[in-house]
Amino acid sequence: MNRVIEYLEKPTQRDEKDIAAILERLLSSVKKKDIDELSSLFSDNARIAMYDKNEKLYKKSEYLEGMKKLMQDIHAINYKNTLIRLKNKKEATASCYNITTFRGKLAPISRERFFTFRRYDSIWYITKVLYRE
Repeated sequence: MNRVIEYLEKPTQRDEKDIAAILERLLSSVKKKDIDELSSLFSDNARIAMYDKNEKLYKKSEYLEGMKKLMQDIHAINYKNTLIRLKNKKEATASCYNITTFRGKLAPISRERFFTFRRYDSIWYITKVLYRE
């Protein structure tokens, strides 16, 4: 599986680089089908939209169960126009165009994705992931 992150603005501050590293690890964990690494990126109370819809925000455990199955079918994920913004010392956001190609599908699926991050005890975690409505 190929993975690429392209930034609108290159992360320069330490916290921005830490957030960028989380996004890299997110793609890497899906590539390696490493559910434990994927789990380590999310806070215990994270809420994640799946299947291109915000109708239901899944709990971390539900998301991981869904991803165990979904990872088998993912061929490539790219994040384009990625933009990281620090709100304060404990909160940050990132937005990007998430382009996912599934095995056996001709056309990739492209959707705008929004991440919310929170720092707990000096470590950043993903706390919410949404799609643009």
